[in-house]
Order: sequence, then structure tokens, then C-alpha cells
Amino acid sequence: MFLGSATGFWERTHLSVVEPSDDSLVQRGLRLVVDLICFVICVVLVWFGYRYAVAGLGRISPSMGFKMAFVYAWVPATFALSAYFIVVRWLGVSK
Repeated sequence: MFLGSATGFWERTHLSVVEPSDDSLVQRGLRLVVDLICFVICVVLVWFGYRYAVAGLGRISPSMGFKMAFVYAWVPATFALSAYFIVVRWLGVSK
């Protein structure tokens, strides 16, 4: 699920601002604001997801027998990937 949201950030389909004019200054400003808000949310989720994954190091899955940190690690990993995709888009490497 989270990997799909990272892919959505890369393809610019996760969150978008639709205006009649695609090149207007307002459109570019709205895209920047949306990207900035998404970047901040991704960084916050990376931080708290990391803390949660580290807390899961002491927990063992009763049915599978492995540490729950492996399950919880997907949250910070995918949101870090999402933040990376946003930065790549800001630098003009992406679509």
C-alpha cells in the first residue's frame, strides 16, 4: 500500500491540483504548496515510522517468529522514497 503511494508521487498522480490553465503562475504555485505539504508530511512519517520500527525490535510475531521491526520498517522506507521523489521532481529530473 505505501509503495503504491511512493509510485504515485513519482508519476504525479497521488495528489494533483487541476486548473484550466496548465502553465499559469497560480497552477505552479499550487503545485509547489502541495509538494511542500506532502514533503513535510513524508518527513514527519519517516521520523515517527523509524521510531516505531525501532520499538518493534523487541517484539516477535507470534505466528511467524520474526521481529516486527521488519514489518514496521516499510513505513519509514516508503515515505523516505516518497520524499526523495518529491525532491527529484523539484530538481526537474522527473516529469
